[in-house]
Amino acid sequence: FSCGKVYIGETGRSVKIRITEHERSTRLNYITQSALAEHRHETGHAIHFNNAKILARSSKFYNRKFAEAVEIYRHPNNINRDTGFPLHHIWKPLIEPCRKSCPTEHDPNK
Repeated sequence: FSCGKVYIGETGRSVKIRITEHERSTRLNYITQSALAEHRHETGHAIHFNNAKILARSSKFYNRKFAEAVEIYRHPNNINRDTGFPLHHIWKPLIEPCRKSCPTEHDPNK
């Protein structure tokens, strides 16, 4: 995003297809179908679909859901509509250092 925010998504399908769906929703202003479309509608910010990154891969549903929840927690500057799969409190102290000291490609202050 041009604003430095991130969107963390999870899909068991092709990433290319999922990005195409988000692009279509954004272009057609289908804000109920995509948090990206909603962000664009509300702010006018550009969405840089070509900068999408795969952060983890898994064919297993719960592994993907857990990885998504961890990444959402790691990136508090996100536009996700929810926090994803509920993370047990035991994981948060392990993830917390990465929220504070692990810059990412998405961090505008990097």
